[in-house]
Formats: sequence, structure tokens, C-alpha cells
Amino acid sequence: MRSSTPRTGALVPAQLAQQNAKVKVSVGCPGGVNTRIALATRNRPDELWDRTTARPSAEELERRVQERAALTGGRGMRPEDVATRVFQAIRDEQFYILTHDEHDGAIRARMEYILGRQNP
Repeated sequence: MRSSTPRTGALVPAQLAQQNAKVKVSVGCPGGVNTRIALATRNRPDELWDRTTARPSAEELERRVQERAALTGGRGMRPEDVATRVFQAIRDEQFYILTHDEHDGAIRARMEYILGRQNP
């Protein structure tokens, strides 16, 4: 590989293929997933909390759950459905794994702005 070759993530699959590597790579780009990740802080051990930050109350944790639910709304996928799409994409040796088709328009618009050298 020449030193002038750009080192971007999108080039990794081609570089691996050129080297006949048995390793494949993918980039997961999920949309909203119906999980309880907003509650993850409830499992943090006391010794890992920043002394200047109080542990969230049960009410605060519930507020976070509701906020997350409002963000994903009806679009939030079940984790099992996301996993199915991800595993199939890996089997298909797909580099970008986009789990939510409804985001395609926004992705396309972002790429058009980038190619047009425009600010979003």
C-alpha cells in the first residue's frame, strides 16, 4: 500500500481484499432501537460515579426512558429485528449496515450537501 493512499474507513474493505485477508469489516449504522439503554446508569457501581454527580433518581431514570421512547416513537425496532438485519448484512459482506430504510432520504440529502460542498 502506497503512503499516499487515503486512510479512510471506507477503503478498508478494498485494502483487505487486495491483501487476500480473511477478515471482513462492517459499520453498523442503526436507527432507533427499542432498548432500555437510557437506564444503563442504574447498573454503574458506586465507585465509578463522579463524586460531583449524583446518581439519578428513579424518577430521573423514568424520565430518560420516556424521552428515549419519544425519540424513537413507532420507528424504534425490536433488538431482535436489528440483529437479524445486522447478521444478514455481515453474511452478505455488506460494509455499511443501515438498519432503518426510512433514514435513506436523510442520508441521501447529507451526501448531496457534502458533494455540493454545502453546509447542512
